[in-house]
Amino acid sequence: MPARTTVLALALASLGLAGCASAPSGPCLGTGPIAVTIPYGRMEVMSWESDGSTELVRFQFDPSISGTTTATVEPAEPGPFIDVAAGVPIDPDGATLTSIRLDGVVSVGQVDRLLAGEGDPSRIREIVPVQDAADLRVIVGTAAGQCLRLAADPSSARISLLITDG
Repeated sequence: MPARTTVLALALASLGLAGCASAPSGPCLGTGPIAVTIPYGRMEVMSWESDGSTELVRFQFDPSISGTTTATVEPAEPGPFIDVAAGVPIDPDGATLTSIRLDGVVSVGQVDRLLAGEGDPSRIREIVPVQDAADLRVIVGTAAGQCLRLAADPSSARISLLITDG
């Protein structure tokens, strides 16, 4: 496994959307890629946050480690993909799959898979880091009819994918 995949903590936070006022806005993700850039190189935490009506996949960076990380979000074709942690083929859960590729990350920590439970009404069905030739890549599976938006907030050192009803 590349050295940069040896350092990310994965957190699930369902207590609310801290900083939701700076959440992404604008048109929903279409068929082409959308990219944002942040001037940091070390990702510390990836989290799944929810307040019931909005869900976020957040990538929190260490502002003391400079670099250039570009997040590119685009629709993903169905798998199978290879789970980074387990090294086995997986087919992420969700009516729609979205790829988030982080180029330029110099270090991350342990990467874990998050899966919504049976009967859980979450918009996000699964978040799974998958093997990719050169970059950190995460597949997000969502329920049908969701609107996804991407934003970078350099002042808070984070990249966010916002998921709301379409």
